[in-house]
Amino acid sequence: MPPARLSFKGTVSTLRAFAPLFATNARQAAQRFEELLLALAADLVPDRPHRSEPRAIKRRPKVYQLMTKPRHHMRVSISRRQ
Repeated sequence: MPPARLSFKGTVSTLRAFAPLFATNARQAAQRFEELLLALAADLVPDRPHRSEPRAIKRRPKVYQLMTKPRHHMRVSISRRQ
């Protein structure tokens, strides 16, 4: 399978599930490894052609004023007083 089609979360979960099996019996490790690869290949993400994942910083607007002066010089704005 192409690596882009493998589910990262599914791979981590499958590896955690198989970890105790590898630790207990070294003679069957090759067979367990084949089973692990088949389980990883079965958990695919859908093919999404022409998908774009742009990176952008999204900052939510906050109602607080920016701290533009040292803390001991700042005063709460009149609109924030209650």
